[in-house]
Amino acid sequence: MAQHLKQIADSGRFGSLEDNLKQWSEEYKLNTTDKNVSNAIENIELISNIQRQLLELLNEIVKEGGTYSGVEPIKRQLLPWLASNFVATGGGISPDTSQKLINDVAEKDKIIRELKSNHIVPDKVDEEAEKIRKEEKQKKKEEKKIKEKGE
Repeated sequence: MAQHLKQIADSGRFGSLEDNLKQWSEEYKLNTTDKNVSNAIENIELISNIQRQLLELLNEIVKEGGTYSGVEPIKRQLLPWLASNFVATGGGISPDTSQKLINDVAEKDKIIRELKSNHIVPDKVDEEAEKIRKEEKQKKKEEKKIKEKGE
C-alpha cells in the first residue's frame, strides 16, 4: 500500500494538472471555444485519472485493515461527499436514488452492527447466505421442472 501511495505521489499528475491549468488560464482569451472546451475535458480526464488512483488506494487500505476497518470515515466523509456531488452536478442519479443509496448503506451498517453485537463470524454468515442462495436456486429449478411437466 505504501508503495502504491508513493507511486501516486511521484507520478507528477498533480503538477501536470497545475501546469495545464496555468497554461490554459494564460491562453484562455486567445483560444477558440472548441480549444477551451478541449482543455476543460483534458483536465477533467486528468482529475478522473487521479481520483481513480486514489480510490484504488482507498480500496487497498480498507482491504489491509480487515472486515470493518474504515467504515466510519467512509460513512462520515466519502458517502456524503459522493451523494452531494452526484445530486448537485446532476451526475446521473436523482435525489431519490441518492437517498435510496444512503438508506441502503444505513441498513447494511445496521446489519453489521447486529452481527458484531451477536459475535457472528462474517465468514460463517457468508457461508450460510451462500447455502440459502443455493437452496433457493435448487427450489426454483424444481418448480420449473414441475411446471414444464404440467404443460
